[in-house]
Amino acid sequence: MALSLQNGGGDRSLETFGQSHYGVSNESLKYVFRGYSADKQYGIYVQVPIHAANLPSVPPAMDFNSQEVFDYNQKMAESMNALTNADFTPDLGLLDALVASIYVETP
Repeated sequence: MALSLQNGGGDRSLETFGQSHYGVSNESLKYVFRGYSADKQYGIYVQVPIHAANLPSVPPAMDFNSQEVFDYNQKMAESMNALTNADFTPDLGLLDALVASIYVETP
């Protein structure tokens, strides 16, 4: 999702980080913003741990089966797409407002 800053902009996403194949959970979910100042001289990166109302705290136990993990993650992604900003902790709208308030002062 594209977001504008006071003097720049970028994209916000929800991402998970881990090694190998793993099921998504609140343990690995992050709010991530990547952007640039308006003059493209400065990069802006924001990462905040976030929890979704419909995700388990830790990934479920699964065999090391790529298709099983893929199917589970696809199901979780579809269910997350139905959530509102308030279904996340912290609220996505509040995090977006925080990012939008960033002002990059250049020397």
